[in-house]
Amino acid sequence: MKNQLKVVGYLFLFISVCLSGCKNMHDIYAEHVVPNGSKYPGKIQSVVAHSGHNRVVLGWRNTKDPAVNKIRVFWNNYADSVEMDLSERKDSSSLSIQPLLEGNYNFIVHTYDRDMRRSVPLEVHGIVYDDVYSSYLSNSVIVEDRIVENEGLLINWGTPDIQNGMIGTRVIYRNNEGKEKSVLISSTEKKTFITDFDFFSTGYQYQALFLPNELSVDTFSVALESRFPSVALDRRLWTVTASSFEATAQIPVGGGPPEKTLDGDVNTFWHSKHTETMVPFPHWLAYDMKKKILVEKIVLTARPGKFNKEDFNKFIIQSSNNGTDWTDHGSFTFADIDEPQFFVPQTAISARHFRIYMTAGPQKYSHLAEVAVYGKAASL
Repeated sequence: MKNQLKVVGYLFLFISVCLSGCKNMHDIYAEHVVPNGSKYPGKIQSVVAHSGHNRVVLGWRNTKDPAVNKIRVFWNNYADSVEMDLSERKDSSSLSIQPLLEGNYNFIVHTYDRDMRRSVPLEVHGIVYDDVYSSYLSNSVIVEDRIVENEGLLINWGTPDIQNGMIGTRVIYRNNEGKEKSVLISSTEKKTFITDFDFFSTGYQYQALFLPNELSVDTFSVALESRFPSVALDRRLWTVTASSFEATAQIPVGGGPPEKTLDGDVNTFWHSKHTETMVPFPHWLAYDMKKKILVEKIVLTARPGKFNKEDFNKFIIQSSNNGTDWTDHGSFTFADIDEPQFFVPQTAISARHFRIYMTAGPQKYSHLAEVAVYGKAASL
């Protein structure tokens, strides 16, 4: 019986507190209540605070109360406010509050009727971003980029900065009609190929784009950076000659003729002559690029597997404008690895022809799978 009395007592106390709270709330808005039973002015619905750069954009559904004609938004404990007219009947509205310092804000929203009575308050939280957030942002990571002559620009992207809200990358370039063009690349894209990139342009610019959160109304970006990738030259019109080649051995598995170094297949290869008469070093492969080229680097790929240990290991890069008189551009070492190896001439090359002049190796013969060049067309 005593326990039942305690329960009844607690229930009575709870109801009294609730009634007291309701009475206090009623007292606060007592001046807005008129004897005929009218309510406070209708309040807006579904208000959302969209984050921005030194601003917050509030969006909401308007009240259907015909007496409401304006809205006022307060922040900093009612110290700051902004007002907006709502006399035009629309289903929804938005309000940009700016300029604001970076940080978190609590906004208190009231609607007002023609008699300046205000609604029950509506509170919404918003975030403003500026220099502090921007200081954490960095540009997109480019693992590799190269221009393929007559084909386009290839970009391989690194891991995007998802943690800070990276959504993509803007790439600005000149197309093959000579016009500047801008494209947006999603952060989910791992590889981009731009087919209308101008082969003769000097490069391109790029910048990462960020949204700090899913409610952000402003996109942030880092400073534009420039890239000047080398051009992987189109080899389809090239011709090649060799000091010697094996016409029949390794056929059909591999090859022998020097043209095999231009077919894009590392499993086919040029091989110096080694049947009947063994031709010793030096060996050479000479390439006619059909036009004068500023050669930036030469790429050599060895015959794969254990065979690369039998390749030449010392060579000279040479150039010529007539295919007869050759100029040296440095001596180099060719490693016994399967991966493509890049060699930058020690002196500038501006020529139509180049030659790989092989001077030494572990065997008398040699072989090579692929030869490519990065560079640009030279002025006449």
